[in-house]
Amino acid sequence: MIAIDGCHVATVDTAHTEYATGHVVFDGSHITAVGAGPAPDLPGAERIDGAGLLVTPGLVNVHHHL
Repeated sequence: MIAIDGCHVATVDTAHTEYATGHVVFDGSHITAVGAGPAPDLPGAERIDGAGLLVTPGLVNVHHHL
């Protein structure tokens, strides 16, 4: 399990939800959590500092102009 913390999260949901400082957690190829603030306590999870990064969970885009 991997948790990316402290990143700007721009979802691709119908409400265009964004979190200025949020987290994305995934286990293998599945996203298990997306939200505002730090990721929940996940014993044994690898944590990645996402400060200064933009994460777009669920969107595979190899070329963008965001």
